[in-house]
Amino acid sequence: MNLNQVTLPAINIAESVAFYKKMGFIQIVEADHYARFECPQGEATFSIHKTEQTHGNNGCVIYFETESVSSQAAT
Repeated sequence: MNLNQVTLPAINIAESVAFYKKMGFIQIVEADHYARFECPQGEATFSIHKTEQTHGNNGCVIYFETESVSSQAAT
């Protein structure tokens, strides 16, 4: 199984983009409401999406990749 992507909410996309670039993430997608980055190491990507608040149902989304969920869950 592979960690594919993590998405976090952000109230201010521009400030968040500046912060994550300083942390070494490489921006690969830029939009008013969304930004996506390649991680400095590994194959996973990281993204932020614009939201009005960072609590409640606007939380983190984690994407995993596997050839077969059934096979992976059975082990």
